[in-house]
Formats: sequence, C-alpha cells, structure tokens
Amino acid sequence: MGLNGYEDATRARRWSDEDALSLRRTLVDMTPAQRQEVIRRLITTFNSNTLDVQTRGASF
Repeated sequence: MGLNGYEDATRARRWSDEDALSLRRTLVDMTPAQRQEVIRRLITTFNSNTLDVQTRGASF
C-alpha cells in the first residue's frame, strides 16, 4: 500500500477492510520512520472526517 494506496483511498474518500489489510501487509516492510509517517497521515485523515471508514475491525 504505502502512500500510493493511502492516496487512492483518500481520493475515493473510502477506507475499507481491504485497504486496512493492504496497509498491515505493507507496514512490515517499511522503516520505522515510514510507518510513523503513513500512520500519522492516516490518523489525521480519519480525524478530519473526510473518509468513509467502512472497516469492521481495526482500521489498520
């Protein structure tokens, strides 16, 4: 996923179970700094209420 998947989801204004799963799979290959940046951006976006969060479990 990385930032491209995050950007795709924000353009679609939707965060799905598939997006969350993809992010979890990608996080393991990132450096700590990359993980921190992706999670920071995602949480900021969640808090802005600009995404329709459609996950049934953990959001990431």
